Amino acid sequence: MTQPLNEFISSIRLSESIEQERFLIATEQAHIRAYLRKCDPLIRPRVICKLVFLEIIGQNPAWGQMEAMTLMCDDQFSFKRIGYIGASVLLDETTELTVLVTQTLLKDLSSTDPNIQSLALAFISNVGSPEVCRACASAVQKTIDSNNASVMKRAGMAIVRIVRKNPDLAETFKNSVQKLLNHTNHGVVLSGMNMVISLIDVEPRLSKLWSQFAGPFTRILKSLSNSRGTREYSFGVFNDPYMQMKAMHALSLLKKPTEELDGILQSIISSTETRRNTGRALLYQAVELVVAVSTNTSLRGLAFNQVGRLLSMKDPNVLYSALSVFARVLYTEREIINRGSVDTQALQRYKKQIVRCLDHRDPSVRRRALDVISALIDENNVESLIPEIITFIRLADSDFRMELISKIYSAVQRFAPSKEWNFDTVHQILVDSGNYVSADIIKDFCDLIARTPEIQPHAVKQLLSSLLQFSDNQSLMQISAFVIGEFANSNDGAFDILKQIIFLPQTANETKFYVIMALGKLSVRIGNKEEAIALMTQLSTSNNLEVQQRAGEMKNILSMDDYCDEFLAPISVGNNEESQNKLAAPVVIKEKPDDVDDLLLIAMDTPSTKPPTTKKPVPVESLLGGIPTQVPPAAPKPAEVKAPNLPELLKMPDFIIYGQSKPNPSNPQQIALKLFIAGTGNKPLNEFKIEFQPSHGWKIMAQPADSTVLEAAGGKPISQLLYLLNQTQAPFAIQIKASYRYGSQPITETGVIRELK
Repeated sequence: MTQPLNEFISSIRLSESIEQERFLIATEQAHIRAYLRKCDPLIRPRVICKLVFLEIIGQNPAWGQMEAMTLMCDDQFSFKRIGYIGASVLLDETTELTVLVTQTLLKDLSSTDPNIQSLALAFISNVGSPEVCRACASAVQKTIDSNNASVMKRAGMAIVRIVRKNPDLAETFKNSVQKLLNHTNHGVVLSGMNMVISLIDVEPRLSKLWSQFAGPFTRILKSLSNSRGTREYSFGVFNDPYMQMKAMHALSLLKKPTEELDGILQSIISSTETRRNTGRALLYQAVELVVAVSTNTSLRGLAFNQVGRLLSMKDPNVLYSALSVFARVLYTEREIINRGSVDTQALQRYKKQIVRCLDHRDPSVRRRALDVISALIDENNVESLIPEIITFIRLADSDFRMELISKIYSAVQRFAPSKEWNFDTVHQILVDSGNYVSADIIKDFCDLIARTPEIQPHAVKQLLSSLLQFSDNQSLMQISAFVIGEFANSNDGAFDILKQIIFLPQTANETKFYVIMALGKLSVRIGNKEEAIALMTQLSTSNNLEVQQRAGEMKNILSMDDYCDEFLAPISVGNNEESQNKLAAPVVIKEKPDDVDDLLLIAMDTPSTKPPTTKKPVPVESLLGGIPTQVPPAAPKPAEVKAPNLPELLKMPDFIIYGQSKPNPSNPQQIALKLFIAGTGNKPLNEFKIEFQPSHGWKIMAQPADSTVLEAAGGKPISQLLYLLNQTQAPFAIQIKASYRYGSQPITETGVIRELK
């Protein structure tokens, strides 16, 4: 163990072979383990440094974690510093041993030496686990009162970590922000701004409480943007751009518009040097602030114009950043904003430049352009924009091609001006890129044709002409076989073409299954059963077992003269509508008067802390007392949907969630929440289902909804009952994920219910 660290590193770097390097590492690790039995404290720092190096080069020296934690407790600062470095590298927040350092951290946080305090704060900021952060929260808060700027700066970042790991502690630190923001040191102020941003992220209601900070942040931004930076804080020609961006980010969360702020933003947007990365970063942040706060339409137009000019540059980094800004404008929490909004309409002018980016050589630029163009498609430009996008499909690589087709198909289904245009567009996609179309799209498109009788003759004609021209396109062959088998009313050579298709060497087995069914159905309608039976007999000797089975089954059905006409009849549209009406019928759920306390404790697997007592059962009806069992029908227009006696919890593009909560009288931590989901569109939403994910500290038990079909505006809403349990007095939030079918298009929407009413 006398070999110094630099000599050990040099020997590893100068190894002539992998075998020699492994031998040196194994030998050194053996020496370290031998040392651990002797426990010479003077050599421990060298051991920890070697373990850190071994971790960096990909070894797994986790067996040395205890040595690092031991060195953290040393009274000598140089040893303690190496111990903290080693612990930060060798430990992570998922390691159970991090709990053992809690007492050391508490001791060092109360030290009078600011250097020791800084070590503890930096450790919490980097690798603090939720348990360690909670245990050290009060001690970290006390360090805010330190007069040392280095300690205050690290304390602010430690609080950011604590709040992110334990959102329920956010309220504890709301009074500590002002002390950091009033400091003259830029690093301390930056940590204060990070605290504001993190606290508002985990507790959005604080944005109203802290609206008073909007004025100081505005003045900070003005001072930094209008003056030349000192030598300490200048970055090229910019004055502390990091603080400028943090100030703009905080102002976007506070959402308090002023004329002074509009003037500052106009100056930044119009005068910032965009040829530099720093200038572009400031421009992007300023644009996001304008979108979040400003109501000045001319300023928004100027902001979009400045970013739009960057789309003409060739640098992929610039293109990606500009497209990312547009994506953040058009999306809220990964969901597209209202397509009729002012911002969406303003960005329509750049759609040609964005479409050109779909052909960029950089895949990240292509994907970002796809996100943006998907949000810009609406009923006004779908006829001109979709054909332009389709021209780029053939040039895309396979992975991106599948993603591109999926998004184009969704947009076509939602905004197609007519059923025939819808079919022709999807047919063109199938012709160009059928082998990249997913099974979900095939199923959905077949379902669309089956439910649209007016386009069935047109579909049969177009798909019949495509059969032999694109016989290697399996997706197109499957759809064509389905449509011809179901809706072709005359032969027109269809039977002979399908016979040729099934014997082609490139025809996949799955496609043969479609063709077998189509031949069987078509032969019944055109009176050609004998030829079909002979064909099925021939196919029953196929090398593929499933082709044999299906052909044999079809042969048996065709041989049943009394039943084959009924078995092989085309799909009936009337039957589909009838089945949908049956699905739309509400399911009545009888709620039994159970003991809500016991029900929640058993269902949520939460042990009861109270001794068992005999008490009168609390019926669910009494727990929901005052909550109406029915919601008055909504008005026929989406904009007029109301529920007079219920508060609105969440508004989504196609529906609104109303609800009311009621705490359990015997245990206020247990809450019943009755939700009513009312549709706002002019079409019912089928297969409607909502999944719930509560915030940290809450548990939830959801009863089944009373229907899986959400009726159109004015129809009966879906009701659903939730039981909630607050385990740690944490702030309330429920993330929802709604999945349903809008016509034939599968849609998924997400949102957050942030308060109980």
